[in-house]
Amino acid sequence: MQSILNNINNIFKTTINNIYNETKIRNNKITIYDILLYRFKYSELTKTKQQIVSEINFNNKEVIDRTSFYKKDNNIPLKYYKYIFTCIKKLYNEKIKDKNKIDIIAVDGTYINNNLFLDNTKNKTNKNTLETSLCMGYYNVDDNIPIDLSFRGSKNKNNEIRELKKWITLNKIKNIIIVADRAYFSYELYKFLDLNNIKYVIRIKENSQIRGNIKKNNINKKLIEDLKSNNRVITYDISINKTIYDKNNKELIVECKNKYTLITNILDKNNYDDNKIKDIYNDRWLKNKKLKIFYF
Repeated sequence: MQSILNNINNIFKTTINNIYNETKIRNNKITIYDILLYRFKYSELTKTKQQIVSEINFNNKEVIDRTSFYKKDNNIPLKYYKYIFTCIKKLYNEKIKDKNKIDIIAVDGTYINNNLFLDNTKNKTNKNTLETSLCMGYYNVDDNIPIDLSFRGSKNKNNEIRELKKWITLNKIKNIIIVADRAYFSYELYKFLDLNNIKYVIRIKENSQIRGNIKKNNINKKLIEDLKSNNRVITYDISINKTIYDKNNKELIVECKNKYTLITNILDKNNYDDNKIKDIYNDRWLKNKKLKIFYF
């Protein structure tokens, strides 16, 4: 354990030295260490930026406003955060990861707006253009750690399924269970995962014909029939209490029921009964709800 902690310390020391040597950012009242601490503490769901700044100020016996932290953080190129992630990921794979264990990997994508710096050749000037990009995250649910992150430009928008398939192929992924929500409902994806011997637990869309009779003119009829024969479909309800307010601003607790239908190619009911499959899906958001997973 001490060796791993030393390796992590060295990763951050190297990062801080590289930032100092390769950029114009300097250690003044707000050190580079403080900025990295500020950024990583913000991954905690309950933490606000102001709370973090107050903690750092208290420990350093300084009075520095949040805006100063924000501005300095924006001056640190993302490549340094990517370097930290890549090094820790490598350390995890080499020193911590149990190679014999089947990993449960939650997959999700999000879309962000970022400024793309373009050269305007007509006016010989530069301008900022807003671009929507796809960020993909791959999260080890049991170990509670992100294992991979990817960032794709506008040409890859709305292609979460394609990015997942590409990630599996390029990284030669095996011995995992993919867990994903309804955005990954795709007959072709199920077929791809089966062909690559990847186990999965994926939520089905409510109008899927996997759940009922297949229409004769459905072009995916044969594929759906194969899925129904070689997979398990599990349906259950989850009750969630939500707080609402009436017209008199009186607080009311309302029970909301959501119906979930899952498809899985895990047929081993002795080790993975229906309740176990439900837990695998529910844990994709319950176990990591304390963290804000940010993407590069």
